[in-house]
Amino acid sequence: MTAAACEPDEYAPAGAGMRPGSQLAHLVGPGGAGKTTVGALLAGRLGWDFIDLDQAFLAQHGHIATFIDTQGYEAYARHNVALYARIRRALRRPGVAALSSGFMTYPAAIGGGYAEHRAAIEAAAHTVLLLPSLDVERCVDVLVARQLSRPYLDGDRGQHERRVRERMPAFLALRCARHVGTEAPQCIATAAKARTTATKSSVTGHRFLVKSRSSAF
Repeated sequence: MTAAACEPDEYAPAGAGMRPGSQLAHLVGPGGAGKTTVGALLAGRLGWDFIDLDQAFLAQHGHIATFIDTQGYEAYARHNVALYARIRRALRRPGVAALSSGFMTYPAAIGGGYAEHRAAIEAAAHTVLLLPSLDVERCVDVLVARQLSRPYLDGDRGQHERRVRERMPAFLALRCARHVGTEAPQCIATAAKARTTATKSSVTGHRFLVKSRSSAF
């Protein structure tokens, strides 16, 4: 991987900034997009804490697929929102949070302040949506292969494919920064760090759409 391959091709304005004083950057997107890997790298480079919401859920409630099978998806979503809220309230240092793949697609009716949390995350300048492509079928191919390699998720390929297709419209509708591409996580983290640093020192209210070159992930 050359240094040039880590550089984004294009930047474009994309919406409003986060509230002054906010200390939590969010990585959002479908499962397999690289949120956990990139998030850990980004947090390390910034000297911030790293929060993996899926791992926090596993620590408190056990295997995610088993929880959903026994208690239902809505119960899982409610518990996950409550867990996020507790983590957010307890935050004392700047952090990078890798959110669960479905977090930005839950129905507003699950309550627990979810609609407010979702709106704040979407509006924050340090929120980045990670996608391997803007093409749905390309996303299906890349993301499902990654998801099936994870031991804490079920291995139903058809279910994972349906989930990606169902959620993509919601992800594409998000008005937050995007990083689109399949380059190495180190390159994505480099771009995210540059954006985070630039946002902290620039006028609030600007974001960037990043269209990236593709390479092995």
